[in-house]
Amino acid sequence: MISKSKPKYGAVDCAIWRNADFKPLDDAAKLLCMYLRTCKHNNMIGCYELPIGYITADLKWTEEKVLASLTELLDKGFASYDYDLEWILLPKHLIKHPMQNINQAKGAAKIFNEIPSKFIYFNHLRDILCLDETLSEGLEKGSLTLSNTVTVTVTVPVTVTVPVPVTEDD
Repeated sequence: MISKSKPKYGAVDCAIWRNADFKPLDDAAKLLCMYLRTCKHNNMIGCYELPIGYITADLKWTEEKVLASLTELLDKGFASYDYDLEWILLPKHLIKHPMQNINQAKGAAKIFNEIPSKFIYFNHLRDILCLDETLSEGLEKGSLTLSNTVTVTVTVPVTVTVPVPVTEDD
């Protein structure tokens, strides 16, 4: 289960109303976009479990209306949705709302560590998290860990001169 502390409010960048991809959305897609940023299921990393049924219940919409609006948001890059696991990712959330201190970064790492590694956007989210300065600093110092991370081995070419004895038979 993801962290029990729920946000009391959700921040929405006022510039969204001037965003070239947001302006042409229909009203239902715009409302769903606001819902995804401010609903009780949201968290500090913008990635959370959100079955379609939760949206239909909260907004009192039909499943068809939810799916049509969600598809519109997916097509414009406002969200990424894993239909199998029923998890959503708001890809620009951490860019718009970076960690402010090490305690927030610890909270973000804790939330990330509870996300199923089978989530199809898992690696993408890990990459976004590692771009956050506060979080990456904590990872470098060893004060934070992302338990679901994949170990990456970097190979650096090295030239080594090894003396080899030469015999007459060569």
